[in-house]
Amino acid sequence: SVRRVVLRRRLWIVGLLLFAFLPVSAALPDQHRVDRVSVFERGIYRASGGGSPIAVSSFGSVTKVRDVSLVQSTTTIFARKSLRFGLRYVIAGSPSGAPVDIRLVTRFPTGGVLDPVAGTRHYASEYNIRGAIGVPAYREFMFDQSWEIVAGEWVFEFWQAGRNIGSQRF
Repeated sequence: SVRRVVLRRRLWIVGLLLFAFLPVSAALPDQHRVDRVSVFERGIYRASGGGSPIAVSSFGSVTKVRDVSLVQSTTTIFARKSLRFGLRYVIAGSPSGAPVDIRLVTRFPTGGVLDPVAGTRHYASEYNIRGAIGVPAYREFMFDQSWEIVAGEWVFEFWQAGRNIGSQRF
């Protein structure tokens, strides 16, 4: 019947449109490859204060800092209020400059940190950023509050597509 012919033609057109877009969307994940994160500098830093937030972590706002300079290369941090520690890193993979979504996780020492105002204990902080393959970047933690200063091992982790692609221990 005419109705069946019209229905088949519509299904064929929809299928053709889906097929036309499928190769493009299927190719997107293959456009770049992320191998790992390479840390090339770590320690205590000096930087200018951040501007507007670039992300919101489970621990609070994350702001971009400027004029970053390494004060001391170390993985041992003698914590004090307003101290910045962190690392410079590069996402290794290809092609250079390709954008990649990265999940940054900071694991706090065993026992976590207790926010006395909110009454909440935090064991980690995490947020997502868009990085670029082969482009040096900076990541830090700053002791803004005295209650954040907790002795023990701090771990900065990098995750991409559900896999751990690097970490740094302090």
